[in-house]
Amino acid sequence: MVDRAARDLAESVVLPRLDAGDAGGQAAQQAAITSLLHLLAQRAETLQAAAAEVLALEPAAEVVYTPISKADAVIRYAGNFAPSWAGAIAIDLLPAVLVLIVAVAQGAVRAGRDPAEPEDSMTVAELRAAVLALREVEAAAPGAAWDPEDEETASEAEDGSGSPGAAEPRPGPRAVE
Repeated sequence: MVDRAARDLAESVVLPRLDAGDAGGQAAQQAAITSLLHLLAQRAETLQAAAAEVLALEPAAEVVYTPISKADAVIRYAGNFAPSWAGAIAIDLLPAVLVLIVAVAQGAVRAGRDPAEPEDSMTVAELRAAVLALREVEAAAPGAAWDPEDEETASEAEDGSGSPGAAEPRPGPRAVE
């Protein structure tokens, strides 16, 4: 059948009519058609040779499918159960293993860091508690509040680098307006 189709490939060509206006155009059209026919003949020969090779091969053995019962299938394919089961369990446990690897890696990264300062590790709740405590302290001492400028003046007086009047004792807390 393939051999006959290969022969028909080269022989069943419908040739177009040459419709060029001059002899040079018709010659070019004829050359194109001849080239195409030559290529089709080569393809047909190639297909015939391939078909002959396939037909020369020994036919494949016929396979007959015979259904078996479920019990027989379990006994026959029992050896395939353990590897399949192990593969399924491994796939199910893969996300847990990946999370464990990431947790260990993150722990190692955190352990390698320098110790954090307390102000760098404060949570929002701790910050709120500190602000509330500060407000309570300020409310307990009315009219008195801490002024950072007083601290700077005192440190300059102790260093001797302050102004001439800076050596005088520091006044108490000032009221903040």
